Amino acid sequence: MIDFALIGFLVLGLNFGIGGVLNVYYNGKLFFYMKKNYYKIWKEQMLFPNAGIGMANPFKTLIYSFNNSNIKDKTIFKLKKRIKFWTIYTIISFILMLIWMILMVIIAAFQGRLV
Repeated sequence: MIDFALIGFLVLGLNFGIGGVLNVYYNGKLFFYMKKNYYKIWKEQMLFPNAGIGMANPFKTLIYSFNNSNIKDKTIFKLKKRIKFWTIYTIISFILMLIWMILMVIIAAFQGRLV
């Protein structure tokens, strides 16, 4: 039981970690691509007044990624699509980890393994 629980938790944790890393990677690519090619829009969308650049708080780039106002640039469209996918993937992995932990605690409690 413990081995099964641990393996499941590690697999879900690995998925969560991979999703998070790829999400940060594609957010960074979008951030620097926008800065290089669309500086004016980058400055409006990615900068916080009196708080610095959007990568200091990646929620700003995340909000832009889920925003439907799109520049007719295929690279931005692809990056936003990848960010959406990996964000949703990461959130689902995290929720599944929580559900897995709860189920394993319930099963262990019914088997009398929790003291």
